[in-house]
Amino acid sequence: MKNLLGITLLVCMSLQGLGQTVTLTIDKTTMAEGGTATITATLDASHSGETVISLAPTGSAVFDGDYTVNYTGKGTVTTVAGGNGAGSAANQLANPYGISLDLHGNIYVVDPSNHRVQKWVPGSTEGVTVAGGNGSGSGSNQVSNPKGIAVDVSGNIFIADTENDRIQKWTPGATEGITVAGGNGEGSAANQLNHPTGLTLDVSGNIYVSDATNYRILKFPSNSTSSTDGITVAGGNVGISNVPNPNQIRPFNVGLDKNGNIYVADVLNHRIQKFPSNSTSSTDGITVAGGNGPGSSSTRLKNPYDVIIDDLGNIYVSDVSNGRIQKFPSNSTSSTEGVTVAGGNGLGSNSNQFYDLREIDLDAAGNLYAVDRIQNHRVQKIFLGPNIIIPAGQTSATLTITGTDDTIDESDETITLTPTASGATLASSSALSIGFTDNDLPPLVTSVTAT
Repeated sequence: MKNLLGITLLVCMSLQGLGQTVTLTIDKTTMAEGGTATITATLDASHSGETVISLAPTGSAVFDGDYTVNYTGKGTVTTVAGGNGAGSAANQLANPYGISLDLHGNIYVVDPSNHRVQKWVPGSTEGVTVAGGNGSGSGSNQVSNPKGIAVDVSGNIFIADTENDRIQKWTPGATEGITVAGGNGEGSAANQLNHPTGLTLDVSGNIYVSDATNYRILKFPSNSTSSTDGITVAGGNVGISNVPNPNQIRPFNVGLDKNGNIYVADVLNHRIQKFPSNSTSSTDGITVAGGNGPGSSSTRLKNPYDVIIDDLGNIYVSDVSNGRIQKFPSNSTSSTEGVTVAGGNGLGSNSNQFYDLREIDLDAAGNLYAVDRIQNHRVQKIFLGPNIIIPAGQTSATLTITGTDDTIDESDETITLTPTASGATLASSSALSIGFTDNDLPPLVTSVTAT
C-alpha cells in the first residue's frame, strides 16, 4: 500500500459569488490505512443557487489510484454553455462541435453554424467571441464551419477550420488568425488538408491534425506555417475493404497520452486505435477500445467521435450513436469492457442524456465536459473529480477522502488540492493538518491551509 499520504489543502483563489462566504474545514489530522478524512464546506448563508468548490489535485499521490473521493453531488450534470436553443446570441450556440479548457477552467466552444469560437468563463451565462464571428469566409478574421479546437498553456487557440482546409492560430486577444497548417487548397499533399475535423497539441507544441477525408493523422511542428509539410503519423492507407487493416483509419479526432502515444477515434470502424509516439504511415495501430463491430454492449462502440486520455492513462470515448461516454483502463484491449460514466440513457434532452455527442474534455479536477450538438446546442459538465457541491437552499456539504490500501510499501507521497469556487467566495481559516500512514510508520503531518 501507500506508506504515507500527506494531503495539503491550499486555498489560493477567491471568486465572486452572491455575497456568501464558504469556509473549508477538515475533521482530523491523521488517518490509518484505508481510513478516511472529511472536508466540510460551510456557507454563512444559503441562497437560491448551488455552490461548487472544485479541488484540482496535483502531487505524487494519484487520484483514483492512491486515494478516492466521495462527495455530495457526485455525478451531477449541469449545462455550462448554451442550452438556450440554436442561435447566435451570446447565450446561444448553433450545432457546436469542439471544446477545449484552458488552465483557468475557461471553456472554449467551437460554434460552427455561427462560424466562431465562444469563450465561457466558469459560472457565466453568456459566451464571448474570441475567434471568427465575421461570417463564413477564408479571410484571416474568418473561419468557415470549424470543427475542432485546442488551447495551449499560453492561451493560444488552434482551430480546425474545416471548410477552409486549414488550421488557424489565434493568439490571446487577436482579431485575426494565422494559418499554421494547410491553407493550400483541398488536397492530399503533405502541406494540404482535406476537411480537418479535430486536433490536439503535445507538450512541445507540435500539432496533430485529424485530416478526415484523407484518412490520416498529420503532425506539424510548433513553428509550422502554411508552407510547412506535415508528417503522416497514422493512417493514410485506406483501401476499399470493409475490414480495415491495423494501419488504416477513418478518423474524426485524435488524442495523446502523457507519453506521446497517439489515440485515434476511428469513427467508421467503431474503434479506438493506439499508435506509438514514433509512428509513421506504415505503423500498425493497436485496438484499445471497441473494434468488435458497431453495438451498444460494454465491449463495443458505435461511431466514436472523440478520445481523451487522463494522467493515469484512462481512455474516455465519445460514443456518439450510443449517446454515452465510455471509460476504459490504461491497459485496455479490444476485449476490455468499458464503463459508462455519462449518458447511456437513450437520445434526448434530459440532463442525463445526450442527443448528438461530439468532442469531450477533462478539467484539472477530473470533471468531464461534453458537447451535445443537434437539438440541445449545449455543453454539459459531469462532476466526477474532487468537488464539494452545496445544493441550493442548503448551507453545507462534504467530501470524504479515502486512502487506498493496496498492501504495497512505496515512497512518501503527497497530494495538493487547489480549490476554486463558483456561487460564493472562499474564506480564510486557521491552518489544519492531516496525514495518512500505515501501521508500521509514523504519521506524516502536512499543513492543510485555507487562506
